[in-house]
Amino acid sequence: MATATVENSSYTSTSVETYQLDVESTALIRAAEDILSLTRTMKETWLFGKLDTLGEDERDIKRREQLEKDAQAVKQAVQEGGLLKVAE
Repeated sequence: MATATVENSSYTSTSVETYQLDVESTALIRAAEDILSLTRTMKETWLFGKLDTLGEDERDIKRREQLEKDAQAVKQAVQEGGLLKVAE
């Protein structure tokens, strides 16, 4: 915006100011496109599972440990044949 406020009426200075405004606006548009590209890449990475931003909280850890205990109990019952006895 500083280039637009210069008060000089010559054709040369006007063309230089116009060129500077064009270059600066192009750089601004390019920066916005880069930010959009970055956010798109981050969204794709997050959606397809390569970006782990959430992690596990305490509730998830307890739930996973309980599932592992349950799976071990079922495995042990199957190996001992306890499930077949109950089903018969």
